[in-house]
Amino acid sequence: DFNPFTFVSSRTNSAGKSVVTGAEIGAEAIDIKHSGVDIALDYTRQRSTDASGNRLAYDPQDRGGIRVTARQSPTNRTQTWESIRFERTGPYFSGANENGRVDGYNLLSAAAGVQLDRRWDLSVRIENLTDERYLVTSAYGVAYSTMPRSYFLTLTGTF
Repeated sequence: DFNPFTFVSSRTNSAGKSVVTGAEIGAEAIDIKHSGVDIALDYTRQRSTDASGNRLAYDPQDRGGIRVTARQSPTNRTQTWESIRFERTGPYFSGANENGRVDGYNLLSAAAGVQLDRRWDLSVRIENLTDERYLVTSAYGVAYSTMPRSYFLTLTGTF
């Protein structure tokens, strides 16, 4: 099952400790005409520290989101879907030892797609729909903010 909101991130911490806990839950309802709605909820709590036990900067402790996807099958050969995702990232710190509190942020993303035939799917995705600006990380005295609103068009072939 294709999930238009699959994000992968990684962080390397050479000397320290990370403890990550989380939960995901989902539900789907399909009617007799092969239309349906599915809802997915997720939550992650993370605490990362350096070798001295101090909380790392630019490392949000709480993240969570909800995704709602509607699917329709107007014909036996075609399926369309629309999806929207709301994501909340909690506050974090811009300095070591929990200095420089940075407010959390909200992101809204949307996607839609159509199965053109048995082999081809076409989808469009917009991430950061509201063009939210927030601080992602800082390295060597330079602060890096998020990508602005971003658009993606994907054609997928299955052979």
